[in-house]
Order: sequence, then structure tokens, then C-alpha cells
Amino acid sequence: MELQRHSSFHVPHDPSLHGTSMPLWPGREYANMQLFQATAPPMHRCAAMLIFRGGGYRINNGSGDGCAEFLASRGVMGIEVFYRTTEGPGACAVGSEGSLFPKPLHDAVRAIRLVRHKAREFNVDPNRIGVVGFSAGGHLAGLLCGS
Repeated sequence: MELQRHSSFHVPHDPSLHGTSMPLWPGREYANMQLFQATAPPMHRCAAMLIFRGGGYRINNGSGDGCAEFLASRGVMGIEVFYRTTEGPGACAVGSEGSLFPKPLHDAVRAIRLVRHKAREFNVDPNRIGVVGFSAGGHLAGLLCGS
């Protein structure tokens, strides 16, 4: 990890985090989140925004493409959360494991907790974490904020 000097203190910045995929649950490949490190590290820890893409809870890679990269280019760590859905993509599919809910909400809550837990490693202020969602992901973000 490289240390970049800003005024009288050091801020850790790890560009290798950009595009990294991280599982939400130990021992499982999915659900996961993809990290997009802010391109220009600020003098202090940056804010983070968790993005929940749309897809009608069938898929989780619908509307909202490019949002994490856009935020990262503006100094906010963008984190795309791939929550469990009925059809995937891939191993995100719940399939015949029973009912879907509340699994997506559990994934969203876990993502927030994981980002707070790893805030120092990610160079994120744990008190400046937000959520944004598109379509079904917006519904999930609303559920997250109301729970």
C-alpha cells in the first residue's frame, strides 16, 4: 500500500482495490460486492456509496451500470453490491432454495457492516457511507434505510 503525503499527515491509498470483488459471506462466492476506489484520494478518508442495481429481483445487473465508476471518478468510493436474486447472474440465483426475501436485505445489511468494518483498509470514513439504488435496487436501498 502506497502512502501519499498531504500536508502534515499520511493518507493510505490502495489503487489495487479498484475493480476488486469481495464476497459478502465467508465461504461463499456470491453474494459479493465490487469495489471502485476513488481515483483522486482526498486529504481525509473519503465517503463510500453502495450501489444496488435494478432487475426486478430476478437479476441484479440491470439499470445503474457505470454508477460506481462515475462516483469513483469524483472522489467517492463506489461499491456495487451483487445481492441474491431469483435468476442470478450466476451463483447469485436463489433458484429453488425457497423464498427470496429477506435474503437480498440480509445481503444489503451485510455489505454496510463489511464496509464499516473495513473502513480503515478502504480509506473510507465509516460515518460517510450512503446507498443508492435503481429500480428494484432502489426498493432494496429504501428497505435498508428503513430497517
